[in-house]
Amino acid sequence: MPLASSGSVIVCATMLSLVPLLASTNVPRPPPPALRPPSRSVAGMERSGVVLASASAPLAASALATTALAASAASASVDHSIAAASFFNNLRVPAALVAAATIKEAFVLQSASEEIRYSAGWTLLRQTYVLLLMLAFCAEVSCVFVCTYSIVQLQAASMDTTATSVIALLLRELEYEYVAARCHFVTGVHAFVVGQALRVRLVLRKHTNFSKMAMLLVLQTSLTLLAYNNGHSNNSTIPYGGYAGISRRFVVLNACMLIARVRAHHPLAVLAVATWVLTAGFIARMLLSVAAHTTDTPQARGARGDGAEGGGSSGGGTSSSGDSGGGGG
Repeated sequence: MPLASSGSVIVCATMLSLVPLLASTNVPRPPPPALRPPSRSVAGMERSGVVLASASAPLAASALATTALAASAASASVDHSIAAASFFNNLRVPAALVAAATIKEAFVLQSASEEIRYSAGWTLLRQTYVLLLMLAFCAEVSCVFVCTYSIVQLQAASMDTTATSVIALLLRELEYEYVAARCHFVTGVHAFVVGQALRVRLVLRKHTNFSKMAMLLVLQTSLTLLAYNNGHSNNSTIPYGGYAGISRRFVVLNACMLIARVRAHHPLAVLAVATWVLTAGFIARMLLSVAAHTTDTPQARGARGDGAEGGGSSGGGTSSSGDSGGGGG
């Protein structure tokens, strides 16, 4: 009995497995449905999508270009306050050192020996040396003051410090300070160097050729630096060009500043202009005095009570009359 039931089960399973095979061979399959053409609405949507895509391509490109330009402009205009403060600080420190050296060495040639005390040429050289070193001292002190004030302005955040470069920021917000710092620093350095050239000539005067060689060596250093400054500071790289250009710009800006403030309620500007005029007048008077051989003559020293050497010489009498004429003038 169990064998008969198991056999029937096997026969049933075999028949069930043959049913799909018989169905696939005897029953024909229906043909696949034909592909319908797209409807008008679908075709219109597809065409409009193509048109929209082709029309939006230039707009997308221009939008991307505008975004790129805005990003580049934003990246170019950055805050340059720290770099501008560093610019002024880099001028302030060496200017302070030069100012200290000039005031220390300004009066070392005043105790001249007797052989050159009454010489007009050596007297002019000594006085020119003092003037050059005092000019260097004033220029470097002005540079230190202007640079310090500019750094305070930058740190006070009282201006727009975003620009494409440090120089662009300085020319827009601190043009006077930028021009004054450059002009004062270069003027002070070269006045100090030329003064040292005159000092070399005076100290080594007993060795004529050697003293002239040393003086010319120092002078060529100053001239070479000026030539380098003028050659590498054209208007395309550094504003206002070399030393001549920056000096002209400083004269214009300084004159405009003083003229704008010469008022009754601004006495400091009036005094500044007056001292400039008096300084120029006394320099001209000194040059005329040296040219007329009336500076520090033996008769003048005798009149002051500090010696009467050579007072009885015939040349002294001539100088005395010239001195009296100069005093009367």
